[in-house]
Amino acid sequence: MTAEVAILNKTAVAVAADSAVTITHGANFSKTYDSADKIFELTTAQPIGIMVYSGMHFLGIPLQSLVREFRDQAGAFDKVENAAFAFLEFLNNEGKGAASELINEEIEATLGEMWDSIQHKVSYTMTREAVEASKNGEPDQSIKDFRERSQARYEELYSKELDERISILESDPELRFFGSESQPQLSAADIENLESFVNDFAMLPLPDEVKRKAVRVLELVLLRSFAGGYTGLVVFGFGKKERFPSLLSFKIGGMIGDRLKYECDYTCDIDRSKPRADIVPFAQRDVVDRFVDGLDQEVRDQLSQYCSNAVNKVLSEVIESLPSDGAYDDLKTTVEEAISQFKEQIDKEAFEAIQTDARSDIISMIEFMPKPEMAKTAEALVDLTSTKRKVSRGFETVGGPIDVAVISKTEGFVWVKRKHYFPPDLNARYFERIAISRDAPQEDDDAASV
Repeated sequence: MTAEVAILNKTAVAVAADSAVTITHGANFSKTYDSADKIFELTTAQPIGIMVYSGMHFLGIPLQSLVREFRDQAGAFDKVENAAFAFLEFLNNEGKGAASELINEEIEATLGEMWDSIQHKVSYTMTREAVEASKNGEPDQSIKDFRERSQARYEELYSKELDERISILESDPELRFFGSESQPQLSAADIENLESFVNDFAMLPLPDEVKRKAVRVLELVLLRSFAGGYTGLVVFGFGKKERFPSLLSFKIGGMIGDRLKYECDYTCDIDRSKPRADIVPFAQRDVVDRFVDGLDQEVRDQLSQYCSNAVNKVLSEVIESLPSDGAYDDLKTTVEEAISQFKEQIDKEAFEAIQTDARSDIISMIEFMPKPEMAKTAEALVDLTSTKRKVSRGFETVGGPIDVAVISKTEGFVWVKRKHYFPPDLNARYFERIAISRDAPQEDDDAASV
């Protein structure tokens, strides 16, 4: 429920974020506020910042508070990457000390979303089949026969759906867990908890074979997906030994055992060769993608489907007009292969050419753009997304004041626009305290130990 943008060139990083945040409680209640803070300074020793999206808490603690705690103890970092992984380690250590009830709540939320989707699909199919049977005037049977048929069909549908989920999840790439390249192994107690979950929340009793499949699905959900939601972290700026800025984007998804589940889904290191500049949207990115690339994923999918339907229609008309002789099958196969290649070229060549040309025009200007214009552009892109949501159907999930910051090697972390929930002119002491804390000498290790 947010829109964020980062713009990078060899001089600086400009970031902008809206202020909308949606609080949900159960399936039937949600509340949106337009006052959330999403951009923070990660360390005062180096010009490095962090943006947060999709989740504002980690195991019951506001991420704003955790960033402040990390900032108070963090020193300088040679690279932005080092700062990013240091913060992940900080979160991992915080997760190790969290109460088991909090971790279990997040795990149950993750499992519950996947389990609900499975049960909804099975229930929908059974209801639709019952309605069709009633329309077709099938003879009534005894209650016992009906229950037996329903139970058998229930088990069959569950087994089929679980097989499909297992196939999809096992084909997904493995997520990473902090502290080791290998994934954690669920303990016997963890498997027992998954079995209890299946028994407690199944609509009808399941046979052991289907239960084993259900447990396998839930195990894969924990290890390979962010089914229960995730928090996005974007770390950006300049390390001590970096002449040009870097950016790393992560998704984190809670703790499995004593290890933080995460995925690094985007990195950008500006260089003298390539890349020399970049525009990176996060969270609700469709409007920015369409502006920068000329296409977003929705438009690509629609155009691809249109081309596919049009070509299939031509194919069917051509095939119907062919004479039914010995060359029919060979010609049909040739035409189908040609159409398949056409679809592939549309997806991989035409769309990519459109996006590459559109992006290169803008990126070539971003490369030389001064810092004030970078800040204005980042703000304008977030505002464009907010405007699109206001004039579109559905909830206004992007809105409120837009915070804008710029990080450069020369000026460090600088706010261009920043909202306050209090009038600045009535809170001079607040800014005095900030100035004093910034000017206070940092204790070295020897002095701190005295």
